[in-house]
Amino acid sequence: MIFGTIFSGIMANVQRRRADNERNKALNQLAIDESSVDNLFNAQYYKDFTSRADVQSMFRTLKEQQKSLTGQNRKNAAVMGGTEETVAAMQDNVNGKLADTYGNVASIGAQWKDSVYNNYMDRKSAIGDKRYGVYQGASNMFGNSANNMLLDASAGLHMFDKAILDSFSGGMSKVFGGKRGA
Repeated sequence: MIFGTIFSGIMANVQRRRADNERNKALNQLAIDESSVDNLFNAQYYKDFTSRADVQSMFRTLKEQQKSLTGQNRKNAAVMGGTEETVAAMQDNVNGKLADTYGNVASIGAQWKDSVYNNYMDRKSAIGDKRYGVYQGASNMFGNSANNMLLDASAGLHMFDKAILDSFSGGMSKVFGGKRGA
């Protein structure tokens, strides 16, 4: 009876240590995941959107088109007898289109930045939920373990009480001349 209780206590402690190790592994992995998410966020969120390869390619294409249009406007003005003011007005029109494009790129960049931020917050929230799950699982495990230990202790005390009562009953039977259990 006492050896069973001691053995149960030893096994409970072994299981608790194993659970602690697994919980620590889970929390360490969550910390690694969180660090990775933070690094990715910092690399993307604080990056200049206009330095992206697709945006730079678009800017190069626009500049080439601007040069081409400017050259074409100058040739047309020379052939048709346009003045410098006409060429400047056409150039201003081309520059306005270019400025609109840059403004649109800035708007797309702001949307992209918002998307990066929202993805970051979703990932951080998911990691927080997982961390909470680990803590909740540990809490439940410790609560169940405590209940089981109390039940085992109660059963052990019950058996101890029964043994004392049985031995006392047996001794009283001899004193009063009765048979045990009669």
